[in-house]
Amino acid sequence: KRWLYKWFWLVFPIRQAGAVTSISTETCENIVKHLGITGSRVKVIENCHSAIFKPVEKLFAVNCPVILQVGTKPYKNVPRLVEALKGLRCRLVLIGSLDEEIKQKLAECGIDYENYVGLTHEELYKQYVECDIVSFTSIGEGFGVPIIEAQASGRPLITSDVSPMREAAGEGACLVDPLDVSQIREGVRRIIADSDYRDQLVELGLRNVVRYSPATISDQYLNLYKRVIHS
Repeated sequence: KRWLYKWFWLVFPIRQAGAVTSISTETCENIVKHLGITGSRVKVIENCHSAIFKPVEKLFAVNCPVILQVGTKPYKNVPRLVEALKGLRCRLVLIGSLDEEIKQKLAECGIDYENYVGLTHEELYKQYVECDIVSFTSIGEGFGVPIIEAQASGRPLITSDVSPMREAAGEGACLVDPLDVSQIREGVRRIIADSDYRDQLVELGLRNVVRYSPATISDQYLNLYKRVIHS
């Protein structure tokens, strides 16, 4: 049954489509590998950030920075982030439901935290604006929208030095090994301690995120539709 479901609802429609889009090169490679289509038929068009995300200046709270983590599923790597923050004076804001492993790790490490679920886009943007650092050290992602949301909001970002996150972030992020707690910790500490580094991350992030604006991405889809129609 699973094979039939995959064929009728995934493989067959994709093979019949005039074009296929994917949100990253990594996803594109997986589509080609697992669905048996040629890479030339797949067009990589990344995600865009919501139009409400705009940079807002904020005085960095160096004595107790607010660190925002969007997403709490296992691959989001929250327990390692929590462990990395142990002993650092900060407040962690977690967006998403907390399982027992995360709750236990927060208690063990004595982390000051807040937790929110079911936020609207406007409420989520408010969390970006109010934070000092965005952490997104996932083990794996299809793309990683919080990366571009952080950059669009003008916040320093720490993320994983793995595909597709490093490509999405460009030069506008502190890149770390998501499996190495010490690297995550040192990345956070550097962002807190080095104001020039923070400013550089924000500036490079704002430059990078231009390619993920709603207008830029919608133009790419429009051009693809025109190509398919006239082919």
